[in-house]
Amino acid sequence: LGGTAIEVVTGSHTVDQYDEYAKIANRYGFMASRGSDFHAPDENLPDLGQLPALAKELTPVWHSWIK
Repeated sequence: LGGTAIEVVTGSHTVDQYDEYAKIANRYGFMASRGSDFHAPDENLPDLGQLPALAKELTPVWHSWIK
């Protein structure tokens, strides 16, 4: 449907799903993102900055933003 990226790591995915979505990104050539799912202190889990980084083999959506 024309998508170019997939959110691989989010607060609503399990660790197994991180791997599953990473494999999908690699298989179809999608760039990857990670969300914080942070909206406010004490509002939800996990807290800001607590989710793991993207796997090294993924191309993050922000790779071309950094000069």
